[in-house]
Amino acid sequence: MYNLINNYPVYWNNYFLFDSTNPPNVIMYKNGVNFNTTSERMIEKYINLVNKAVNESIENTNYLISNYTKLLNK
Repeated sequence: MYNLINNYPVYWNNYFLFDSTNPPNVIMYKNGVNFNTTSERMIEKYINLVNKAVNESIENTNYLISNYTKLLNK
């Protein structure tokens, strides 16, 4: 992660692509509701959740970068 953000500043932000007919499904995780920090596997579950979010952000950023000119011309 350190290497990624220090060498590729484009990953400092999150990018989302959607149209008005299909809005994004945003989840705000809340302890005790859809995430539980009292379980014995809390650290493992939290690390997996953060890794998933980081990887999805990288995928969305890569998509935006590779399709930027196409998206502008729509």
